[in-house]
Amino acid sequence: MKTKFLLCLAVAIMASLTSQAVDGKVKIQVKWGDEFQVPKKHIEENFVGNMQDGFLLISMQQRKSVCFQKFDTALKANGEKVQSLEALPKQYGNQGIRIVGRKVYWFYSQEGQNDVGEHLYAQEIDVKKGDFAGPAREIAVASDAISGYWSTDRSADSSKFLLKYTLLPVRKRGEPEFTTLGLVVMDNTLKQLWKKEVELPYSQDASEMESYQIDRNGNVFVLLKVYESGKKREVKDDQPNYHYEVLKYSRTTDKPAIAKFDFGDRYVVDIALVEDYNGRMICAGFYSGQAHFSAEGAFLYTFDEATMATKAIDKGFYEFPLEVMKQYESERTQKKLDKAESKGKSTEVPQLKFKSLRVAEDGSITLFGEQSYVVQVSYYSGNTWYTRTTYHEDDIYAVKVAADGQLRWVRKVPKRQAGNSTIGLSYFLRSDGNDNYLFFADNIKNLDLHTDEVPAAHVGGAGGILMCVKITDDGVVSKSNIYDFREEDAYMYPENFRSVSARQIIGRGRDHKISLPLLINME
Repeated sequence: MKTKFLLCLAVAIMASLTSQAVDGKVKIQVKWGDEFQVPKKHIEENFVGNMQDGFLLISMQQRKSVCFQKFDTALKANGEKVQSLEALPKQYGNQGIRIVGRKVYWFYSQEGQNDVGEHLYAQEIDVKKGDFAGPAREIAVASDAISGYWSTDRSADSSKFLLKYTLLPVRKRGEPEFTTLGLVVMDNTLKQLWKKEVELPYSQDASEMESYQIDRNGNVFVLLKVYESGKKREVKDDQPNYHYEVLKYSRTTDKPAIAKFDFGDRYVVDIALVEDYNGRMICAGFYSGQAHFSAEGAFLYTFDEATMATKAIDKGFYEFPLEVMKQYESERTQKKLDKAESKGKSTEVPQLKFKSLRVAEDGSITLFGEQSYVVQVSYYSGNTWYTRTTYHEDDIYAVKVAADGQLRWVRKVPKRQAGNSTIGLSYFLRSDGNDNYLFFADNIKNLDLHTDEVPAAHVGGAGGILMCVKITDDGVVSKSNIYDFREEDAYMYPENFRSVSARQIIGRGRDHKISLPLLINME
């Protein structure tokens, strides 16, 4: 066993996106724990736990066994137990580890008798003991076979929990297919409050389900993209051929209340439904002035839950400033943006995907997006065709809107990540009051990057540094090199970080072939 420790007092290299140099410090403590090895053929389910009970690494071998590896709050190894799963039905389905309220559960499903329906079970896990806690209990039943997995969601205040499933469609020749959703609403002790199986009002050919969300009152909202012509056609007569609807399902009504969103001649690039900490439902995402996978700006809409009348949050649409879009781009890209602007065309960010939305204590909203795309190249070699797939996670955009709906700022965080898988790509977001911290693997050359320079590329899993980018309430951006993977000869996976307290993050890393847990303490 070995323990590695790093105390990093990093003098932040401030890169204000208004080109102003600002001094500042970010104090981060990274503590490594005892090494661990997952049993052969077991697949990690990541860490669970807290700073009171310690932590538990759960790994499973499908239909064989589950392994619990315990660590105390200092990440010292504290025991291991392997529990057989062979008593379960052979065809059970692993539905994953879930944290509900203050408890940890393993969800699994199995078919009912005579292959009718599907039953979902919750097996509580005792983190302190590193074992199952009592017998599993049935928490939901689908009336028929389901398509895919059971999905889950929780309200912003974590008081309500949602189970969602989709029944396999009944196929009839020549007739349109409709989607039937199962909605099971529970409190944070997994006590069922209500359940419905509802058929969506539009056929699968005429609509797509984009997002869903449960609120603190136990209402379920489903966001649909509805095509005007009844067919999945994005453009008609040079205009968007769709609108959006939010369906509100509740315990007391059988038919949903409907809120309709029409964005006029703007195309929606990415969209999601989010509940803020005040219980307000927000429809957020990115829009475009053309039918391409690029974004001209962000939008924020909401609706009155009583009347389902929709309304923009102040302007509703917030265009990205040209000077921000030109930052960290090549001279060629900057010229293209200037040319589009001079001709009155929309200037847009390619491949921007909605990632998350944060509501601060003062009611302000910060929306985050990331340039995310996949490139596939086919080539011929030795009488055989091959396909090479490369995953890209590039610049992050942050848009801050004040509580009164006024645009505060737009910030661009430069990075160029790529890899043959998604391991080591993207970022982890941690909010602290009105400030936000972004952790991601990056090339050390990007630590002191000027706005007229293009970021150096980082290959996922291959060296680099752990970058921490802090964006303050006022939009001041600072960068810190928290950990040098090559110098310390260890690697982290920020995309798998998880907050365990207001100031601490747990994750895992590798030192050659050795796996290690880690804690990040923020001060």
